[in-house]
Amino acid sequence: MKKLLVTLTVMGIMVGSLATLSSASHKVNDSGVSNIYNGSYYYDRGWASVKVTGANAKASVVLYLHKNGEWKARKQTICKGSKKGLTYTCYSETIQGKGSDAVAVISADI
Repeated sequence: MKKLLVTLTVMGIMVGSLATLSSASHKVNDSGVSNIYNGSYYYDRGWASVKVTGANAKASVVLYLHKNGEWKARKQTICKGSKKGLTYTCYSETIQGKGSDAVAVISADI
């Protein structure tokens, strides 16, 4: 009887640990390219809205801008989560001028 109780307890702890780990996640809600005027010149900047859920969760979000046939303006952001989830707006580096036509978002749980 003791062996069965110990086995069930250990299995419960393992299942609970696995459930806690699997609840940590991130989701990219939206992304796009903005053209901004700062009073002197225009510049393009990519953005992405990312929600990170899980008390110990972290996500790596990397953004690139596409301009003149090349992916440029790389920037990485590390986002931390909470139980209910935190939403971040992550940005790429900027490119002076206009004409960026796409943003690439590469994200991963870490």
